[in-house]
Amino acid sequence: MSARPRPELTFDRIVVGACYAERQVEISRELILAYCEAVGAGTERYRPAGDETHKVTIAPPSLPVIWTPPRVSFTDWDIPPGGIHTTERWENCRPIRTGETLQCRIVAQDKHTRDGKNHVVFEATFTSSAGELVARGLMSVIWQK
Repeated sequence: MSARPRPELTFDRIVVGACYAERQVEISRELILAYCEAVGAGTERYRPAGDETHKVTIAPPSLPVIWTPPRVSFTDWDIPPGGIHTTERWENCRPIRTGETLQCRIVAQDKHTRDGKNHVVFEATFTSSAGELVARGLMSVIWQK
């Protein structure tokens, strides 16, 4: 049995207010360490003072950004090639702790055409298992197709 093909998410199919990604993300020590290594950040600031065991207790505030690009998070859609990430704005409401499970939700907030280019703004929110807002951001993308 083959997997069902995913529909292509063209600009015309994007609906403002629609949710395009909803998933849980696990914040593990290994994930935080791999992220720090990938972005060239030291882990010292994410450990308690005097900790020689390398126990990571919080994540870098930019960590949620890895789950927000459409190619990463929109698992039910085939994303057309050529999109350009133009801007983003983030707000971190509190530290992200090792061992947490966060709910990630990405909604189309706006779409418009300007200077012959299609623009889409997505809002991403990350909440704790208790429903507490942890982080949120806006990502603007030029949508090619």
